[in-house]
Amino acid sequence: MLPKILGHNMVLQRDAPVAVWGWADAGQEVVVEFKGQLKKTTADTKGDWKLYLNPLRASFDNASIYIKAGAEQIQLNHILVGEVWLCSGQSNMEFAMRKLAKLKPRPVPAGLLMKWPRPTISHCVFSWWKERK
Repeated sequence: MLPKILGHNMVLQRDAPVAVWGWADAGQEVVVEFKGQLKKTTADTKGDWKLYLNPLRASFDNASIYIKAGAEQIQLNHILVGEVWLCSGQSNMEFAMRKLAKLKPRPVPAGLLMKWPRPTISHCVFSWWKERK
């Protein structure tokens, strides 16, 4: 059995160890397979188990996670690896997707259609450091 946060159509955080956990019979071996990784662990005396997948690179290719504990087998489909953001706050943070249909893009002046590189943290830190010198 798995917690509700683990399921079909989820995104796993890239470039970081990914925890997979759940419950099985006490002492039962649990095997998790994902993107060429095969990890094994054993459920403790309460039946809790947890293991970590090695860090994964971001990918648009969906994959499946296979979890086996004794005779029970679970397959989670359409799993991607990428950036995971968790936001919380008040109800005024909400933006319903239906509101996007009402938005119209602003015209962009012809001279601004150049492609600029997207800044990264290293760019920002380097710029800040240059200004401090």
